[in-house]
Amino acid sequence: MGRKIVVAMINIAVGLFTAYMYIVSDRETKISTTQSNIACEIINLDLRSGSRHHPSADIIYQ
Repeated sequence: MGRKIVVAMINIAVGLFTAYMYIVSDRETKISTTQSNIACEIINLDLRSGSRHHPSADIIYQ
């Protein structure tokens, strides 16, 4: 009896995860097909690395 409950809970969790992934994938596909590309020009690219530094860039959007 307890084993059937565990199997049912696992199946429900997998089903919910599958539904969530489908919704996210559908949303991203819709966004990528309806949005146009953003044109920009990178002016300065700073690639310093370290524990507190992240790469940064100066960008001009057109």
